[in-house]
Amino acid sequence: MNRICSNLDDRNKHLHSLRKTFVQGYHPQVIDDQIHRATQIPRDTLLDYKEKTENNRVPIVVTYNPQLNIIRKIARDLQPMLHTDTRLKRIFPELPLLSYRQPPNLRKMIVRSLFLKQLKQPHFPATATDVKPANKYCAKFKLLFRIHKKSTPHSCASSNVVYMIT
Repeated sequence: MNRICSNLDDRNKHLHSLRKTFVQGYHPQVIDDQIHRATQIPRDTLLDYKEKTENNRVPIVVTYNPQLNIIRKIARDLQPMLHTDTRLKRIFPELPLLSYRQPPNLRKMIVRSLFLKQLKQPHFPATATDVKPANKYCAKFKLLFRIHKKSTPHSCASSNVVYMIT
């Protein structure tokens, strides 16, 4: 807050509302001590540009799985083996940066976060029977359905059925 707010009254008001939020999960004395510690740093120091250190670590991206937590230890233990070869030592000068990709889930399969490019569909001229004279063309769109057949019969009384349109 000290960096964002130049006016002390605004800063104190925002810190008070932030304190209310944190009190719900933390001890009030700990919050007060940390707010006091943060306000002791001069604003000019906070606004100074800080040089960023360059990161030359090679990223290793894996799909997250709780059983794969040992990968970090394996990479750390095998790093000296990579440094025995001069070429590999240039490629991996530091320990690789382990990054996790979110695994696919049902929500991602059902809800799309982006629109697929629409294929060019043929446009047909509007007929004279159209009500709106401004509507000169009507487009024909195609819906794609992925059908999954189940071996058990379904009826209107079936429960826990998910319909997915892709």
